[in-house]
Amino acid sequence: KNPIIIVVSNPLDVMTLAAYRASGLDSSRVFGMAGILDTARYRA
Repeated sequence: KNPIIIVVSNPLDVMTLAAYRASGLDSSRVFGMAGILDTARYRA
């Protein structure tokens, strides 16, 4: 069992760090996703 956490939120950095710390997972298993999501939101 190798969980991965993908965080999609604002503020991204703070929430990704919080998820990493709360999960106890290795840092290579916690990711933040931004950029393209903001672009799509601004176009709407």
